Amino acid sequence: MIKIGLTGSIGSGKSTLARKASEELGIPVFDADDAVNNLYNNNEELKSFLIDKTDTTIIQNGRVDRRALKNLMEDSSRQETWQSIVSEVRKHVWEEYDSFVKEQEANKQEYIIADVPFLFEEASENRFDYTVNVFLPYEEQKQRTLAREKPKINEADFEQRYNTFMSIDKRNQRADFTINNSGEIDASMLQLRSHIAHMQDDNNLSPLPNTFNQAAVYVGSFDPITLGHIDVVKSATKMPYSKLYVAIGINPKKQPMFTTEERLAMIEREMDRDVRPHLPEGQEIIVTSYEGLTVDFMREVKSSFCVRGLRGIKDLEEEGDLASVNKGLYTDELDKNNAQSFSQAYFATSDPKLRHVSSSFAREICSTKKDLSLLRYVSSDVAAKMINKRNKHNK
Repeated sequence: MIKIGLTGSIGSGKSTLARKASEELGIPVFDADDAVNNLYNNNEELKSFLIDKTDTTIIQNGRVDRRALKNLMEDSSRQETWQSIVSEVRKHVWEEYDSFVKEQEANKQEYIIADVPFLFEEASENRFDYTVNVFLPYEEQKQRTLAREKPKINEADFEQRYNTFMSIDKRNQRADFTINNSGEIDASMLQLRSHIAHMQDDNNLSPLPNTFNQAAVYVGSFDPITLGHIDVVKSATKMPYSKLYVAIGINPKKQPMFTTEERLAMIEREMDRDVRPHLPEGQEIIVTSYEGLTVDFMREVKSSFCVRGLRGIKDLEEEGDLASVNKGLYTDELDKNNAQSFSQAYFATSDPKLRHVSSSFAREICSTKKDLSLLRYVSSDVAAKMINKRNKHNK
């Protein structure tokens, strides 16, 4: 049985995703928050512990007074007491989880999911076979949280709770898989299904040498590089890889607007301006090109991880088919006695504001001379090069 730890900070949508996984995939879910609530309401041993640590007023109408607990948490003079309570509650939660695991193993379940908010903060990764971090941009996360009716949270409460979690970058680096939940829930579910399928492959096949896990690749024609491409690159840099190759796949059957050299120069310029200044220490972006199959290029640069950008459900279906083809090709390219399926395909969903963006649309708009509209698709530098190219061609 594969044990999956699903985590995410407040308002990330992890619990919604866990419930949908239970409904659609039939995967049993252990909800740590529900476990805590049940303990506070029904566990007499825990209630006695709380009374010993505080007083009898901590119990109201047979249940733990959550407001009193919140006041205790915020009382700087009683942090030692609060931490002892946290430790005791955590102990009981993991006892509940262990019982849940035994029950599902007896039921011959193939997978289980544990919805655990502070999984990384509490260093609980070793309890799971795989960890998945659900995330989305801060402002969207804040808006979703404040819009919830139950529990109703004000902005000050959100900020306080948000700051108790590690940063998104750190959480993503520690996770085995990540899910960008800024799009529709169905898109996030497809990402989860893809990750779970890979977990199954990892469980049955021998691992690749560690040298194949140092780099990720993001490939495309980039004719030209768009704001959507740049958004995907920024998302990909959150992964724990020391190298990210942004590579132009050369297709001799296509007649691109820009030469390979021109496209390489534009990508370098966009990376220097918008991405490289924000890279974590030790990470680098390598801009290059290749001919032939993507899997051959990946083998050459010792990468088993391919980044793919998504604008919607249609893109994910197409990319899923492509990932399946690459999966088989990649396995065939390796020593069969030590073969692993295509290691991971990271599906980066685009910022909702950029879902309309594509290189083909940018070229079409350029051809109609709607020059200012180009700025919704590409940077001003790339727009200027497109306009110059069009004007020279039309002379």
